[in-house]
Amino acid sequence: MERLKELRRRVMICVVALVVGVGASIWPLTKYVMHWLVRPAQQQVPGFKLHQFQLLDYWTTYFRVAIMLGIAMAMPVIVYQVLALIAPSLPRAARRSRFGVRTKEWP
Repeated sequence: MERLKELRRRVMICVVALVVGVGASIWPLTKYVMHWLVRPAQQQVPGFKLHQFQLLDYWTTYFRVAIMLGIAMAMPVIVYQVLALIAPSLPRAARRSRFGVRTKEWP
């Protein structure tokens, strides 16, 4: 039962990190990344514009980019939480250096 509580706690930390990452990327970063993604096409094709074929295409694209940025921003926390969850289950020799990341014993 204790492992399930620890798993729940770590999953909640990952979800909070993901929400914070998406929230932080939604306004300032997503606009710049979308311009960065469109720039090569604009250099190749003069007068290139993004077209929307359905009513909400622009918004879905915007939020998909924001979610990908949020995942990228939250990935260090997610990887740490996964390693912290599995580290106590590993033998001592494997615990010292697993995947090139130093881990210690967590309570």
